[in-house]
Amino acid sequence: MKITSLNIKKKLEVTYIGEPRGKTPGKPKTDLFVELKQNISEINSNKLKISLKAGNATFVENWTRPSRALQIFDKDKLKQEVIKIYNGIVDNTLLKKGTTTLNLAFFISTSSKTYSIEGRGPLKLNDVEALEAYTATNKFGADSELTPNCFFKGNVPESISEFIDNLVPFDSGALKYLEDLYIHIRGSNESRGGSLFIKRESIDSPWYINPDWATALDIKEEVVDGVRKYK
Repeated sequence: MKITSLNIKKKLEVTYIGEPRGKTPGKPKTDLFVELKQNISEINSNKLKISLKAGNATFVENWTRPSRALQIFDKDKLKQEVIKIYNGIVDNTLLKKGTTTLNLAFFISTSSKTYSIEGRGPLKLNDVEALEAYTATNKFGADSELTPNCFFKGNVPESISEFIDNLVPFDSGALKYLEDLYIHIRGSNESRGGSLFIKRESIDSPWYINPDWATALDIKEEVVDGVRKYK
């Protein structure tokens, strides 16, 4: 199904095509950068910063650290969800089959079934949060080549014309063409530092919230009857 596109019909002169230029500690959200001599009115720019979305793509944010999570979520909202996740894993109600992993890592994906809290599934991102997760505007800046201003979604196109015709600008209406996003919990025994937001030292050890996350979210700890409680 063809969706609302940039509607590029005129002949364009390309001055650069390739990966986005610029350094980043993480992966840029722009997959293909095209610089043109002419402006494109729909994006008010001569730069096509294209995000490529495979038809079966799942993960949008991988191994997320608290600093990045706070670029996406309101602090208090995220704090409450992290505490609920911790309480769920301690009560053994969070995951259907339990877990033998030592760590829970923080991801964002299109899956709505990675954990269960208070009769619901994972926290769904609202439109503002989802747009940031898809574009990383707060992370890289709106003018950065690393921040996409349009996307292509679907299988590999048969022609360049099909590809261009189906580019969609990242504006307020873009999300209706993209999947909903959710916090995604992934068990891991890897050493992944700040992305491991809930941890334990061994299979028989108690769970605890990673101090880096607790500090970033202003989560306070107390011990009640030998069990860590957070608020």
